[in-house]
Amino acid sequence: MSKFKRGLGPLLGNLKNEELFKNKLKKDVENKIVFFAIRGGECSFYLSGCTLFTYKNFTFSTHQEYGFVSRGKPKDYITEFDLAGMEIEDSFENGYEKIKKRTELFAKVEAKGVSELYKFSAPASDRNEQYFLVDIEVALSTPDNYKKSDKERTATNQIDILLYDNTNRKLLFCEAKHFSNQEIWPGKTKHDVIGQLDRYNRLIAKHKNDILDGYAKAFDEYNELFKCNLQPPQTVHDKCGLLIFGFNTPQRERLKSMLKAEDSFLNHNYKIIGDIGDNAKKYNTVKTVFKELSK
Repeated sequence: MSKFKRGLGPLLGNLKNEELFKNKLKKDVENKIVFFAIRGGECSFYLSGCTLFTYKNFTFSTHQEYGFVSRGKPKDYITEFDLAGMEIEDSFENGYEKIKKRTELFAKVEAKGVSELYKFSAPASDRNEQYFLVDIEVALSTPDNYKKSDKERTATNQIDILLYDNTNRKLLFCEAKHFSNQEIWPGKTKHDVIGQLDRYNRLIAKHKNDILDGYAKAFDEYNELFKCNLQPPQTVHDKCGLLIFGFNTPQRERLKSMLKAEDSFLNHNYKIIGDIGDNAKKYNTVKTVFKELSK
């Protein structure tokens, strides 16, 4: 079984001294714009659900679709003549704001919805807060001795959200689905999300100790980089919750009727929120979701 890992290790000291981190990324993380996630031997910076930058092997990288930006003030419209004389920014720091704008163009609906929770990350929140968003897109590998179908064995096990109760030192995984996602609706392959949640629950149980060890290391590094107050986790909730969002009032009634009528949802905790962004302006959404899904 591949071991679940978290922690930057020797990269930590280098990251603190990188100009791009010191002058641009750190401020945007603390100002609730960019989300910082520690992986195993690397880290990622997310914007609107897209990977803005990855720091690995002592260097930053970004997708070429985001990173190729021109020098000077951008034009709304350009001619072929403009193309001939166009120069590309020669550093991520100089092109930072333009790269951010390009990155946001590629944001997808579910990931963008999750990005509304960035404001509840530990670096962006009050040190005395209890509930935090501590990770997104958490990949859990399938054990080598897994006996289920080849389809399940090769499935992408990437859980959308990881929340944390810093007082009770408890982690909670959560899958996020937009109302338009067909995986939540009965159909030809009835409720794909149920099979997904069941699979995640098995993997959480398999990786539980490694998850706790990994995030204990990661939290130490969060605290060092951003002066947070994250305590090492002691427990992981045994069930992955489900957050459904992105619907209006009539759609809410349709969704509630379906969830109530379908027995397959009875063994899973779920929370529905029409507009995550609007909710986050009024309430601590992470606190609300954590309490609802950890019952």
